[in-house]
Amino acid sequence: MTLFWSVLLTLLQLLLVVCLAPLCAGLRASFGARLSGQPAPPILRHVFMLGRFWSQPVSLPQGDLPPLSREMVARIAAPVALGAALTASLLLPAFTVNLVTAPWSDAVLVGLLLAFARLATRLSALDRPAADTLWAFGRVVGEVMLLPALLLLVALLFSSGATTALASVLAEAAGGNPFGKDAPLVLAGGVILMFAVRDREERGLEGLGADAALLMLAEDVMTLAWITLATDLMWPAGLLAFHEGALSFGGLALALLCWVGRVSAFSLLLAAGRAIVITPVTAMRLRAAAALLLALVGFQLMTATRLGVASAVQPEARVPMNGRGSPP
Repeated sequence: MTLFWSVLLTLLQLLLVVCLAPLCAGLRASFGARLSGQPAPPILRHVFMLGRFWSQPVSLPQGDLPPLSREMVARIAAPVALGAALTASLLLPAFTVNLVTAPWSDAVLVGLLLAFARLATRLSALDRPAADTLWAFGRVVGEVMLLPALLLLVALLFSSGATTALASVLAEAAGGNPFGKDAPLVLAGGVILMFAVRDREERGLEGLGADAALLMLAEDVMTLAWITLATDLMWPAGLLAFHEGALSFGGLALALLCWVGRVSAFSLLLAAGRAIVITPVTAMRLRAAAALLLALVGFQLMTATRLGVASAVQPEARVPMNGRGSPP
């Protein structure tokens, strides 16, 4: 594929990510509210909120406040978080692996960029009254759970092949068996959906103006990127609908339809899972127990795969014979 088409596909993915992220967030919020028996907001509510915050003027601080106020922190953190989230989304193969960013598409780099973006979105809430600051600090500490999930993802990727390059891993696993050798990739996608995907935080954004819109868009882009990464690992065959051997608008439309369908389906699945009303501590314990279970199953599959390969290539032992052709 030529450089022109690679750049064009990369720009198309960037445009679709920015447009699709608020819609997926609204879909999750609306479907989750319906399942929990609450009034369901419209699916386009997040898009309207982005427009409202963007046109809202910044409320200046009243009284004698230190120079480094919440507005100044948000003014720095908002574009940094959005830039990191968009960069990570460009490194992910959403509907094709023929992107201009394919040489830098690495699972570790994408995970670190998304974790950094999420921490940046929490900074503006730390310069608040005591109750809000304690809540924001608890959210920041909770993001530490991303690190074990990322380490488990890397371990499961290495169980399938000695690389974390997403383009090569997904291209190799596209025709594999998700219940056999490529089962660790499915478990890695489950870990991402369980730990990395979070709902948008709208608390503490009032009065930030356009910076609040950037923070909300960064949250939506991060969630879409995590869901895209998880669905790519679970079902990499959708990326083969548009590749070097099938350069056609029909293949491109099919690949885009597969991506939008996967993201929408898993958004509804996440909304259904989060409709269960439980306390945050209980939810954290359930996620930790599920992560431990997935880790044990993943490493068991990794060990079984490696032992199966070792036994297949091990040479047959020869029994020494005497002069009459029989064992001694």
